[in-house]
Amino acid sequence: MESSTWTVYRWVRGERARKKRNLYKQAFSLNFDWTLALYLTIYTGIMLVAIYEWLQGFLPLVETWQSSFGYWLWLLPFAVLLRACSQSFFHPGVLFTSSELKMSLLTHSKHGLFWFIVVERGLVHGIVSFTTGSLIGIITPFSLLFLLKVAAIYNLFFLLTMMVHWKMYSISRWKKLFIIVLLFIIVGSLRFLIIVAGWSGFIVGVMLCIVLIGVNFYILPNVLRHVDWAKVISVNDAKVWNIKLIGKMTNIEIKPPKRYGILQTYLRSRRAKQRFTNIYSLYHRLWRNHLQSQFKYIGITIVACIVILTILPIQVEWMLWITTPIALFIYIEVAVSLFEEQFHQQPILRILPIEEKGWKTTYFKWAVSGVSLLAITFFITTWLLSGLGISLFIQVIGFMFLAVYELLQQIRERMYKVQRLNYQKNDFLQLAGYVFLGLGIYFAPIMLAVLLLPWIGKYIKASD
Repeated sequence: MESSTWTVYRWVRGERARKKRNLYKQAFSLNFDWTLALYLTIYTGIMLVAIYEWLQGFLPLVETWQSSFGYWLWLLPFAVLLRACSQSFFHPGVLFTSSELKMSLLTHSKHGLFWFIVVERGLVHGIVSFTTGSLIGIITPFSLLFLLKVAAIYNLFFLLTMMVHWKMYSISRWKKLFIIVLLFIIVGSLRFLIIVAGWSGFIVGVMLCIVLIGVNFYILPNVLRHVDWAKVISVNDAKVWNIKLIGKMTNIEIKPPKRYGILQTYLRSRRAKQRFTNIYSLYHRLWRNHLQSQFKYIGITIVACIVILTILPIQVEWMLWITTPIALFIYIEVAVSLFEEQFHQQPILRILPIEEKGWKTTYFKWAVSGVSLLAITFFITTWLLSGLGISLFIQVIGFMFLAVYELLQQIRERMYKVQRLNYQKNDFLQLAGYVFLGLGIYFAPIMLAVLLLPWIGKYIKASD
């Protein structure tokens, strides 16, 4: 039975690959120039040789990087696990499509089909990871043995997290979020034990490997139970047939049925559908719908700012002086751009009699919620790097004060711009605020200078 299942499964996959290959051929025949491809191939070969020769001069620096990567290699298993947990919000990780589901309704075992897909994905991933590591080792001065070691660790934990990814896809979003937060806490605790208690990163990796093996033994007997098959099939079918090249050419993207994330679910909650009790409720509704339409950009911005506040400072502690002002600047610029964008998307707002104060205040409340996430991230990062103390609380207060002050200033200026009113922007004062923020992280009392910005601004305005 298993041999016939494998034969049919291989035929179905082959037919699917043939259809997609024909679609790619048609797309290439319309958009591909063989002469340009030949020149591009020659140019790429020359560039690779030049890059190889150029990188040889950085051999001592690369060796230093390699030793640093080796020290932090214990983080790779946790990164793979975190990747699996975060991707479980979007897809199940195992491409069990409607074709396999229809086969399972016949004489073919759903269990057997599932494991064919798992083994195939594991083999393909292993080949790609080792091939990539080998190519990087050949082209760059990095040690080939070191890169193959990284590929082996990555591939091992990728295999161990496949079932975790699969099962997490069918659980609630709040449980997924709780697991991810728990992972961050565990990684922070282990980093403390490695630095303070002198634990070996190798031992930490082995412990995680043993835990994941135990989790897999627990999951395997019930791997196909309590699975939301409708959700799995719809997402996987869209993922398989969403051909990027054709989608870009036709501006049509195959997407699964719309499903909302945690924040989007809140934005569409019962509270969001209540009747208007005052004009502020109407303003909140308008901003809520606008932010929901821009949710992708908001999510990318917040994630990028959190990464800037955590990853670089953890590697190089003094980078926190630079990354904190950068992260706050990026967030505020995106936030005020979204404020202005509402008027471009809804030109009627330029005509309607809007109460300016209420309009700005309601948006400010939404923007501050994102600042709170950055402030919490800044607090945790600084706590892990420098410990808990009075200086930390001064820095957090200065961070929040500058964020609130800059948001109010920038929103006011964008409102003037929308109304086409003349205004004078004080770039020097804005730059001074971010400089004080960075210096205040180095020496906390300097952060108090941030509190003087409103009075400095009033003094400059009065002098003009």
